[in-house]
Amino acid sequence: MGLDDWGLLFLASSALPTGSFAWSQGLESAAGLSVVTGPEDLAQYLKEALLGSLARFDLPLLYRCFEAARGQDESALISYGSWVLAGRETQELFQAEMEMGRALGRLIQSLGAPGFWSGTDLGYVATFALLASLTAPNLTLERLGLIYAHAFLENQLAAASRVTRLGQTAGRLIILSLGETVARAVKEARDIPNEEIGSRLWGLALLSSWHETMGSRLFRS
Repeated sequence: MGLDDWGLLFLASSALPTGSFAWSQGLESAAGLSVVTGPEDLAQYLKEALLGSLARFDLPLLYRCFEAARGQDESALISYGSWVLAGRETQELFQAEMEMGRALGRLIQSLGAPGFWSGTDLGYVATFALLASLTAPNLTLERLGLIYAHAFLENQLAAASRVTRLGQTAGRLIILSLGETVARAVKEARDIPNEEIGSRLWGLALLSSWHETMGSRLFRS
């Protein structure tokens, strides 16, 4: 196993970043409002998130951040990272982006930060790209997209297991069932020009907004 392969496994860990378990990214509201009630609902919810948000917003900017980091261009990295932050429609989504980014930033500092990075807070997507450029610099964009999507699904399924009756076996089956959707999202993200980057899931923003005012909740808001 080469160093790039080891870095790939490191990036794909469901425990990365520390603290990601504290956020549901709107899923708790979806369960509370009965938008997601079981495995079939959850699979459809995640499919829409992959194609309407990750493929259209997260992944195109992740790719750009990764190429900026690999080229040691901090200015471009900060610029694309700011674009991500500007696209987080609610306080909750913005805070999650920042807090998870800071967690990854601390990890990068402990590993030995690259000389071109001043330590600026970047947000999760940009910092994930920076970490990927350090641990697996020869990754193709498609493999990077697969890793990011895998991390997203793992965190969403972990959240779902706490707010629904989703079992571990059902969760694994959902991930397998979404393989073609993930591949499609990763591929589509490669071809999206700058002027078309943007999430199409206004419903996710509403779910996040409702979560901020829920009377009781398990996840941070």
